[in-house]
Amino acid sequence: MSGGRIKTGTRVTQGLLLEHQERHKNFVNGVRDGRKMILRRCDLSGLDLNGLDLRGAEFLACDFTGATLRYANFSGAQLLASRFDQADLTDCDFSRAGMRATTFQYADLSGVQLLETDLRDCTIVDDETNLSGDPIASS
Repeated sequence: MSGGRIKTGTRVTQGLLLEHQERHKNFVNGVRDGRKMILRRCDLSGLDLNGLDLRGAEFLACDFTGATLRYANFSGAQLLASRFDQADLTDCDFSRAGMRATTFQYADLSGVQLLETDLRDCTIVDDETNLSGDPIASS
């Protein structure tokens, strides 16, 4: 099992994502030549991450705007300062993930698992809350 390969400041394509995910899956399962997925300041907007196993991966300041992540497993992952604006996170597992300073503007958080997840300094905005998380007054 070798160390992670760091991608920085890249537009990630669907093909590149799947290639790295396969190596990461091998890393998680202890398979020889597996590599931990580490992405910094990468653009993953609009990609399909449905059902991917990304346990323990690192996504630092990455943009997942408009991505589809249904049933993806990010347990134990680090997703610091990342953006999930308008993303479909239905039934994602973020248990024990580090998600400090992450934004979720108009994201679908239906069924998301957040057991022991670090959500300090996060921003969650939907039709019922404003940027500070306070309810919007009805007219």
